[in-house]
Amino acid sequence: MQQLATKVNPSEQVIKVGSTGDSVRFLLTGDDSNGSVSVFEVLVPGGHKIPAPAHKNDAFEETIYGIEGVLTWTVDGTPVEVGPGQALCNPRGAVHRFDNYGTQDAKDLVWGPNRLLRSLLRRAVATSSTPIHYDVDATTCSAKGAAVLLGRILFVAIFVMSGPRHFSSQVVGHAASQGVPLASILVPRSGVLALAGGLSIQLG
Repeated sequence: MQQLATKVNPSEQVIKVGSTGDSVRFLLTGDDSNGSVSVFEVLVPGGHKIPAPAHKNDAFEETIYGIEGVLTWTVDGTPVEVGPGQALCNPRGAVHRFDNYGTQDAKDLVWGPNRLLRSLLRRAVATSSTPIHYDVDATTCSAKGAAVLLGRILFVAIFVMSGPRHFSSQVVGHAASQGVPLASILVPRSGVLALAGGLSIQLG
C-alpha cells in the first residue's frame, strides 16, 4: 500500500462545465486515498438546471451533504431538497439528477468509491453541450495523459504479442505434455481470446 502524504485537499482541481457557472471541485481522488474514495463539491448557480440527463450507479452508493443553498436531487422520480447540514444517500441503481430551483447558488459535497470520480468525468465529457475547461496546469495533464496512454499500449501488447504463439505446434505440444485436455483445440482458442481481449482494451 502506498504511503500517503498528510495534506489538505491533495487533489485540488476545478472543472467548469460550460459557461453557466456549473463546476465540480475535486478535493480527494483515488491517487490520494489508495484508490478507496473520491470527494468533490458540486456548485450550481441559482435557478439553473444541470445540462445532463439523469443517470444511475449500478455498483455503488453516493452520499451528498448540503453546504450552501438548496439543491433538488430527483431520485427515481422523487424530488428531495438537500440544504445546509442535510445529507442524502443515493442508493445503487437509483436514477438521479440534481438541479437548483432556488435563487441562491447551491453547493453540495459528494463522496463515494473512486470509480464514482471516473463515472462523473465520463458523464461530464459526454453530456456537456459546451467545452469543459480545466483549471489545472496543462503540462501536468499532458504528462499524466501520456503516461496513461503508454501504459495502455504496453498492456495491450502483452495480449496481442502472446496471442499468435498459441497457434504454434510447439506451444500446443507443450500444453499437451503438461496434461492439458484437448490442447489442440483449447490452446488456439485461448489465443483467439487473448487477441480479442487486447483489441477490446485498445478500442475500449
